Amino acid sequence: MKKHLLWFLMVAALIAGGCKSLEPFFAKPDISFETLSFKDMSLTQGTLVFTFRVHNPNPMGVSVNAAAYDLQIGDRPMAKGTFDQGIRLPPAAARFVDLPVTINFMDVFRNLSTMANRDSVPYSLSGSFDILGFDVPYRTDGTLPVPKIPRVSLKTVQVGQVGFSGADLDFILTLDNPNPFGIQPAGLDYTIELGGIRFVSGRTQNISTVAANGATRITVPVAIDFIDIGRTAMHLLNNPSASYKVSGNLKFDHPTAGQQAFAFDKTGQVSLVR
Repeated sequence: MKKHLLWFLMVAALIAGGCKSLEPFFAKPDISFETLSFKDMSLTQGTLVFTFRVHNPNPMGVSVNAAAYDLQIGDRPMAKGTFDQGIRLPPAAARFVDLPVTINFMDVFRNLSTMANRDSVPYSLSGSFDILGFDVPYRTDGTLPVPKIPRVSLKTVQVGQVGFSGADLDFILTLDNPNPFGIQPAGLDYTIELGGIRFVSGRTQNISTVAANGATRITVPVAIDFIDIGRTAMHLLNNPSASYKVSGNLKFDHPTAGQQAFAFDKTGQVSLVR
């Protein structure tokens, strides 16, 4: 007890003389990276929570005042700043300290053009913890999972009444979400072609939330006029299937950057169901 009191009084006296006078008597805490977790993830942004184990070897409790960070993703600077901590480290003990870093995935997509085709991307995080006026450095490297652009495809075409002048069709689009978090699209601009013929272009905004690793269907009802698109379309609808192309933009609302659009272009073969 007397030893701790003596150490406290000595530190208090040395603090008045500045950190340099304290340095010979202060053992810098050990910092080691533990885990990386994810918070509030979406297609456009998310928070990376880096957890560190900080061990204080001194016989007196000290405070982690702040943490400076510099995050690079794929060798590109992505986020830099300081996070106020105010966490107390007990004497001769360790605590886990979280460092949350929010990143804008739109910046990642723009800076890393090949990112959308990868499952993960390398990162490097470095900086320092401000502990009792000392900057204690840290660094950790690893990989981050890459958010995937949802996939839009044409699931089936429901062929209703077909007459001499036109037909009633329901185009059933499927929106697949391959991410481990739910998504809420703000809208979908689309153009649908069958057999090389453009049948419809339009926009829909009423899209339900797509669950993590889930899918939702979007029905596009269309009354086709053969005079407008050609008689060839009438003969095409008599087939059991047709080649298709669906293209457009899938839109999402970003909290700071406004609405963002992701282009899609999908081709394949679709069944014509009566």
